[in-house]
Amino acid sequence: MKSLQMIRSGLVVAIAAALLIGCANKKTGFDKAALASKRLQDTRSELAATRAEVVKAVDFLDDLVNNPQADLRPQYARFSKAVDEVERRGQRTRDRANDMRAKREEYVVRWKAEADALTDAKMKERAYARMGEARASFQSLTDKMATVRTTATPLMSNLRDLQRFLSSDLTRGGIQSVNDLIIATRADEQTLLAAIDDMAAALDQVAIEMSPVAPAEKR
Repeated sequence: MKSLQMIRSGLVVAIAAALLIGCANKKTGFDKAALASKRLQDTRSELAATRAEVVKAVDFLDDLVNNPQADLRPQYARFSKAVDEVERRGQRTRDRANDMRAKREEYVVRWKAEADALTDAKMKERAYARMGEARASFQSLTDKMATVRTTATPLMSNLRDLQRFLSSDLTRGGIQSVNDLIIATRADEQTLLAAIDDMAAALDQVAIEMSPVAPAEKR
């Protein structure tokens, strides 16, 4: 149960960490926004890497089921290693979650203090409005994080169960006996990938909104 929780956290917790970690100790204004944008982009890359590991684990499972070799052990080893890699990524991001909890309130307080320091009433009003827009964007990301966490739960549970089951019954009969779980795993993978892609698109958008550098035009 503990390892499963780490896996689920690994899929989502880096998003919030990217928004908050380290920002409080940076300069004000666009420097802080640029840093947050950069961390969002880094998180986007990490999310893509995690997505790739999920795909790899299910692909190796498919290979084991649909293209069994005379010796099933190398195929199982590839599958098992891929599942472990997803867990490893989850564990690696746990420290980010701890930093996020420590820095979050400090970041919000400093951000509001900068807006409060404005002397022009209209400028201050606009600053608060922009702060509200940013908070709305962050809330949208939080909602998408929750969706990823929810959709990750059944897939990761199935992958772990299959890993454990096949480690003790690595036979063609053993594979056939859990065919229903394998089918469910494929379906759960597609649901999770759609949620990850949705979150990735939101990350891209918020990173653009927070960056002082315009994105390069696509050709």
